[in-house]
Amino acid sequence: MRKKSRAKPHSRRGKVKTDWSSGVNLDLMTRAVSSWDELVAKGGKHVLMTAFAKLQGIEPGTFKKYACTDKTNRRELGAPSGRKALMSDADR
Repeated sequence: MRKKSRAKPHSRRGKVKTDWSSGVNLDLMTRAVSSWDELVAKGGKHVLMTAFAKLQGIEPGTFKKYACTDKTNRRELGAPSGRKALMSDADR
């Protein structure tokens, strides 16, 4: 018997892209970022950000973009990815 092959989703570099701007993933990222901020505020500098992200189930590179130490450079939680529209829906 032949095994049934499952179709894999198309993505860049063989990785599946995750939408962090809505749903359960947004809740997970929001809780993880707030937990990280609390940990840093308490003086938990001995914990690595990459290890913390892996414990939360988030790719470390992605987590660093949302929880970087300079809060002005952080990505906005819940914001859709991609470039913002040049014209609003009312102007069209």
